[in-house]
Amino acid sequence: PGDRGNMNFPPILLPSLESYIIGNTSQLYAIFLINLIDAPNVLDFTMLNYKQEDITHLLYVLTGKFPRLRFLTLYEMDFSAPIQHPEIVARWVHSMSSLKYLRFASVKENFLEFLLKDARPWLGLAREEEGRPEETQEPEDRQPIWMLPNVKVFDYQHVPTSEVLKFFERRKEMGIPLQKIYVRQEYLPSLSNEDRTKLAQLGNAASISSMLHATPEERVIMAEAREEVLQSRRDDS
Repeated sequence: PGDRGNMNFPPILLPSLESYIIGNTSQLYAIFLINLIDAPNVLDFTMLNYKQEDITHLLYVLTGKFPRLRFLTLYEMDFSAPIQHPEIVARWVHSMSSLKYLRFASVKENFLEFLLKDARPWLGLAREEEGRPEETQEPEDRQPIWMLPNVKVFDYQHVPTSEVLKFFERRKEMGIPLQKIYVRQEYLPSLSNEDRTKLAQLGNAASISSMLHATPEERVIMAEAREEVLQSRRDDS
């Protein structure tokens, strides 16, 4: 995919837009909506109800679109197994380097597995290293590039708890640990006793969230992000 829309007019500048939601539309219309705006200070982005379709073109257009993004919510999203066009998906994920908070609902667990992989092959870096003599490679060149290294909080519902716990433990092994897992209050009745026990074993690292109230981490991350936007505007003025 290489066509970002061929629009004949500039996008609408919306510097004060903080939250943006797309969903329940065709992929083509979603791309039109994304291309319609220039919103560099979006902090919270949601995609919902893109099931049973390849959304590679949409992810391509979203790559680098919201550089200050702190929160990503994916709801009712299908990612095929194996992931189609993994290089495009990885570049989209890699472009959200400031992301700190994930909210997943009804997202296939294979996407969680994908987020645990070394992104170098899809970013073109591994192939570059292969062509260089070992002695000329810097040590950092051989280090894996983990996706979403700054994410600290994972909030979920309708995702297998066993897969969430694997994600939690694996990120710890990778050196990019999550600080907190939240399970949505509305999803609690669906948890097995085993799931509840395993979450309880995490102690303060696991808790319950509600759609009615922001978590403490949400409030802190949003406040810090807003201050960063304000400081940037002061610096530009």
